[in-house]
Amino acid sequence: MAQAKIASRLDGVGSGMKLTEVRRLMTTSVGVIREASGLRQAIRLLARQVAAAPGQSSDPALVALLIATASLHRRESRGAHYRSDYPASGVARHAEMTLASALAAASELQGEDVTNSLRHVA
Repeated sequence: MAQAKIASRLDGVGSGMKLTEVRRLMTTSVGVIREASGLRQAIRLLARQVAAAPGQSSDPALVALLIATASLHRRESRGAHYRSDYPASGVARHAEMTLASALAAASELQGEDVTNSLRHVA
């Protein structure tokens, strides 16, 4: 599975996730059909990347992290995006996700405080 390949490449400290790997992860885990376990895995991988490689090289991973975190918090299917674990559409509501709240949610999933590593971002 693509997630396993990406995870194995991120095992080394300071390893960088290439743009093609971010795209592949987003397609497989945060694409049109998504579910909580895939979203959580994507958030963990992306948070590690952002923390390990601060700067412009982590910008795509940071944007992807924000999208994945917002997707995990929306527990419904909406438009073309289908949550296989929440197939019903709910009442349309405004949802707001800031970078700080996405980083805090990623920290909770990591079991460590990723936000300390990312102070330059927020």
